[in-house]
Amino acid sequence: TLELQDFDQVFIKLFDDRQELVAGDFVLQRPASHFLTYLKKAKGLSYGSKTGPLERPNGQFGISAAVSKGKFARNLIQGAEGVQGPYRLQGGSGESFIIVLSGTERVYIDGQPLTRGQENDYIIDYNTAEVTFTANRLITKDRRIVVEFQYSDKNYVRSLLRAGVDHSRGANTVHFNVYSEQDHKNQPLQQTLSPEDRTVLSEAGDDPLGAVTPGVDSVSYDANEVLYARIDSLGYSPVYRYSTAPDSAFYRLTFTTVGTGNGDYVQDSFSPNGRVFRWVAPDTVNGTIIRRGDTAPLRVLVAPRSQQVVALGFEHRFATRSKVSTELAFSNNDLNTFSSIDNGDDQGLALRLGGLHELGFSRRDTTWRLEMSTENEVLGRNFRFVERYRPVEFERNWNALNADLDGDQVLLNLGVGVRSARKGFARLSANTFQVKDLYNGWRERLESDLHLGRWDIVGEASLLNTSLPQRTDFLRNKGVVRHRSKAFTLGLRNEQERNRFRTDTSDAL
Repeated sequence: TLELQDFDQVFIKLFDDRQELVAGDFVLQRPASHFLTYLKKAKGLSYGSKTGPLERPNGQFGISAAVSKGKFARNLIQGAEGVQGPYRLQGGSGESFIIVLSGTERVYIDGQPLTRGQENDYIIDYNTAEVTFTANRLITKDRRIVVEFQYSDKNYVRSLLRAGVDHSRGANTVHFNVYSEQDHKNQPLQQTLSPEDRTVLSEAGDDPLGAVTPGVDSVSYDANEVLYARIDSLGYSPVYRYSTAPDSAFYRLTFTTVGTGNGDYVQDSFSPNGRVFRWVAPDTVNGTIIRRGDTAPLRVLVAPRSQQVVALGFEHRFATRSKVSTELAFSNNDLNTFSSIDNGDDQGLALRLGGLHELGFSRRDTTWRLEMSTENEVLGRNFRFVERYRPVEFERNWNALNADLDGDQVLLNLGVGVRSARKGFARLSANTFQVKDLYNGWRERLESDLHLGRWDIVGEASLLNTSLPQRTDFLRNKGVVRHRSKAFTLGLRNEQERNRFRTDTSDAL
């Protein structure tokens, strides 16, 4: 339950001291980039080479061309009190029945990464996409559970191209990375597209539910299929009822979940040939039709997608203890390559600027450094990353779990602190996160990991104030102060959160 025997990792590798060529199955890892991050299982060719003198390389180059095995999804799971699982995972578009690619999952509880294994934190069934937590991690309704993973998506043949260059010369370092992943719209796998289906897709734009066709197909009777007869009922027509009669069971139906109150059918039972759905007559209240089902005989066509991200990064060191860095990223995300509708929001830009300056000074036998740093990023509203690059609890840290962040974003950070290789560090930072007309937050944060003789001071505290979309004060602190002696250790551990919503007339916790 902890280690996997990955029989799907079959490859041939040719290499020497400078370069390598892999043919077969391989995993692409995150490059030296801020905005471009991914963990991809692929099958194809991958080449990499070091540049510069062999004994002291000054860079590297890599390129890959492959068939992508899956796509990224992130699930926020609401835990049930005392229920360890299993919890079923869903695909990025809400798919219920998926296969998770082995070894690609990252599971977090309250922002802490977990370890797979029956003797550790959780186990996962990749075929059924179900996660079960062990007794080491007791689940309550207040647990914040996040699972990020890759899952198999066989709607189209999907190709992947990746190239990256890292080069250092003197005080300068340059990173350039290109990532492209696209569905081949003329090579569908799990669906057959007729000319009429292609027309529907071309007119659907980016709406994932806009490409819908009737899920009714007239066929000849087959005892090995779930078939339906067409009838009239209570004045409603057509109505389809499950039937095994050779003289009337002439319709094959494809059902799609459309949500409670939006359909006229519900799942009724299972037959040896598959699931059976039953028509539920709607109610009429004051002349309004109230539907009582959650599925409909419709076929939702899956649109082919493509995504490209290009990232260029640069770092310059003025001295051993001073540097500046920047990265510019461009993304193109087309949710339907059949259609040119809604293409105006496909492209986006992102920019990051950072800097660090250190001043050294000595105190007795210890060398301390005063650190001044800044980390800033500007994110266009249309920029789309391949996989999430921000911390897993970013939205909660900014009290923005239910906030609309679909806008131009600015994240600024300015910090000052002291650090010693022997004594640890302490840092004070001021941050602001702004989303135009949607969110406004300011946060101060104090961190420490100090070990002064027999004293340990470890912890962090932060105070967040927001004014949009609502006024809140979010105070958090967690830490420990202890004194170690030969016989015992005496200390104090504290953890507290106070999240307060403010109005003009009253305060609420």
